[in-house]
Parts: sequence; C-alpha cells; structure tokens
Amino acid sequence: MSSERPNLPSPIDSGANGLYDETVLTSPDVIDGQRIHLHAERLHVVKHRVRDRLAVVTRRAVSVRRMIEVDVLHEELTIDYATGDGSVMLDEDTESIVVLLRAEDVEIVKHVRVVEEVRLTTRRVLEQKRLSGAVRHETLEVDTISP
Repeated sequence: MSSERPNLPSPIDSGANGLYDETVLTSPDVIDGQRIHLHAERLHVVKHRVRDRLAVVTRRAVSVRRMIEVDVLHEELTIDYATGDGSVMLDEDTESIVVLLRAEDVEIVKHVRVVEEVRLTTRRVLEQKRLSGAVRHETLEVDTISP
C-alpha cells in the first residue's frame, strides 16, 4: 500500500476570511458517499492426485524343517529249532537256502497345494492435514492534511 498522499489543494482559503475553498469541496477527487473496496486474501485448497509411494509385494519360499513319524514294515528271518526225528542223513553236502527279505523304503514326496489365498486391494483412508499460509488484507488509513 502506498503511503503517498494525493496531491490535493489545501481546504483552507489563503484569503483573510478563513473560509473553505469551494473548489476543494466540489473536487471530483472527494465525493460524498464514495466507496472504497478493501481486499483480503483467503486460503483455498486445491487437491491433486500424485504418486505417493510404491508397495512391492513378493512371494518367496521359506524353508522350514518338518519331522514326520511313519510306521515302516520290514521282514525278519526267524529260525526255529526242533529236535530231529533221528533219521540218518545220506548226503553230506551243505545246502544253502536263500530267503529274500523285504522292507519298506521311504522317500519324501512333496505336493504343492493352495493353503492360503491373498487378495490385494487398496482402500482410501481419510486423514487430516494441517496447512498454513500467509494471507494479506488491506486496511484503510486516513491521513489528515494540515495547511
């Protein structure tokens, strides 16, 4: 705001009678009821969607050692001795008997199955933000002009 004073003639006549100068009172610069508009700034918020951050979702395999107890079958050879009937053996050759013994062999077989389903969505969250800004406004200053 300028602090310059308008260049107005003195309202007092320089004559000896001390009356007001009629030309000053009827000057178009001073009009009774003239309105002056005073302005002020107001804060207004304008919102824009901007890229805020990225969320990266990654699947990764995590190894964990698990113990499983399993019943396993195997065959064992049993030999039962009994008293002989007293008969005479004619052949002196030793005879070998081969017995095939079986056992269950175990191996771990992994099967992949769906245990969880994850759904990714976004949601809007309303939060309060405090903004501040300097605002200006006009005031009216009245200066009196002395002769």
